[in-house]
Amino acid sequence: MKVRAIQIGFYGGLRIPETDTAEFEVPDGTEGSWFVPVEDDKKQSGAAIKPAGKKGEKGAIKPAGKSGDQGQGDAGAGDDE
Repeated sequence: MKVRAIQIGFYGGLRIPETDTAEFEVPDGTEGSWFVPVEDDKKQSGAAIKPAGKKGEKGAIKPAGKSGDQGQGDAGAGDDE
């Protein structure tokens, strides 16, 4: 089965996450705390991550500091000098 390193480990060579050595083959049923099956990872990420909505759409991510009401509620609070 194909697995992906999530931490540095050694299996037939050094395996470092986010490099070309991160994905490798192991016998079916092999377990480790530093790698995860590639098939399970794809299934989980597809269900958990939703694409960002269009500009102005409810739930869309907005950059901090672009809205007129952000960061102004406590302006000057605690400055008694």
